[in-house]
Amino acid sequence: MDREPPGEDDLASPPVAALYRQVRDALWQVAEPRRPYTAAAHGEPSEHFLHVLWQQQQLLRQPFRTLDGRMVTIYRPGRWSRGSGPDFLEAKLRFDGGPIQVGAVELHVLASDWSHHGHDRDPAYAEVLLHVIWANDLSESTVATSHGTRLPQIALSSFLEGSLAELQEALDVEGSLRGTSDASTPCQRALQEMAPDAIGRLLDMAGEERWRQRANRFALKVERRGVEQALYEWLLEALGFQGNRLPFWELARLAPIARLRQALVPDATPLRIQAVLYGVAGFLRQWRAARTSHSQEGRAYVEGLLQLWDPLAHLFPEQLGERQWRMSGIRPANSPQRRIAAAGYLLQGLTQHTLMDLFLTPLRELPPAATPAALRHCQRDLLQPLRVTGEEDFWSHRYTLPGKRLGHAVDLLGPGRAATLVVDVLLPAASALAEMGHEHLSSALLRTLYQRHPRLPANEITREMMRQFFGADRSRAAVVNSACRQQALLQLYRDFCTNEQETCQECALPRLAVTLEALRHDAPPREL
Repeated sequence: MDREPPGEDDLASPPVAALYRQVRDALWQVAEPRRPYTAAAHGEPSEHFLHVLWQQQQLLRQPFRTLDGRMVTIYRPGRWSRGSGPDFLEAKLRFDGGPIQVGAVELHVLASDWSHHGHDRDPAYAEVLLHVIWANDLSESTVATSHGTRLPQIALSSFLEGSLAELQEALDVEGSLRGTSDASTPCQRALQEMAPDAIGRLLDMAGEERWRQRANRFALKVERRGVEQALYEWLLEALGFQGNRLPFWELARLAPIARLRQALVPDATPLRIQAVLYGVAGFLRQWRAARTSHSQEGRAYVEGLLQLWDPLAHLFPEQLGERQWRMSGIRPANSPQRRIAAAGYLLQGLTQHTLMDLFLTPLRELPPAATPAALRHCQRDLLQPLRVTGEEDFWSHRYTLPGKRLGHAVDLLGPGRAATLVVDVLLPAASALAEMGHEHLSSALLRTLYQRHPRLPANEITREMMRQFFGADRSRAAVVNSACRQQALLQLYRDFCTNEQETCQECALPRLAVTLEALRHDAPPREL
């Protein structure tokens, strides 16, 4: 995550993206749900039932009141993570008359489950805004986070629209577990009134807007960092996924591309690059202190890295700390140690070539009138240098340093993640460089590559948006048939779901869709 604000009008804007942006900005508004507060019901449901109840919200009376007396207005229950870490992410809520806050919500049947599950000691739960429970079995009205702050709680048993038995009958709990619940969302009901081709046009516009924003953000980086350092930061940041984007960006800043190249001359092997990056990341300091706990093979690997790092350490006086890296809640294959190992292979041509030569050459070789076959060939060529099998690498057979050797090799950077890097990093970066005059590339061809790029692997947000938009309707969900339209789901999620000006109950997305279609046909939009 870069801390620089994205520029809004730095680069030329595609017409469809400009139209999307103009209508979206005109529609944003604030609206608070108006529901009466009543107390009701007793009983003890399952934790999963509470998750479903919280997600759907319509069977709960609002506004809520915390056990310590604060009023809570829920603008969005959050995205059900269904994995490790807090249960619902990026929820939007307001305590009393304070500002709208965006953060996590954790749910348990009993208040004491917070400490029984170790959340009071886990930094991953330190930023939770609200603890939602069925009943309070503690003497206090709040629970403590690992940082010592007191976390407010609400007991859902006091805010039911009906009896527990009636709600258990009404809610499709098993369907929600599979992600196929029949319960429709407000945006799903709105999109059901639109033809699939109209939904596709909406997604194309939002996808173009995301493309524009990413290209502008990269252009701003180029102005401040230079072309190669900007591309280097973007590549490393993208390796961090959602949980470690900021420390990977810090790593690129503390080990800048020019100094890294200087340290690696004349031999930029993957192991030497890994040694520098692990050293600057702070992992070598940690591994040196824990050498006796590693296996014989692990000790040998660390010793080899230290022999390469120690003579170069003076070139990199600043290093990251262990606590800056997020380790909990990260899939083992995506751990930052394995992604740094992958970076060693991505950068191994660094002493002979620039990063632009390493990754943008297939775009430079595209003819002005490229055929569809040539575009597909270019897409494959862009993927090739980003795919890292690393079959002989220490990390190709391990998820952790002291872990057991796996029976088969696991890619350090698989084809799905490589394709995501093409769409998220290379294509918008190339578009920005073309607009700025740093690369002689056709903006039209770059946009065509983006629009025609096949679908990417789904992530938590795109899965959530597919559920919200289409539910179990696979025929309508088929309209999301390209990477561009998947990127649109991310754009719409950020524009509406996590926007502090929006609520699920009175979201402006349906009005956006209707207005865009009306403008397309030069007709006044109908009232919603």
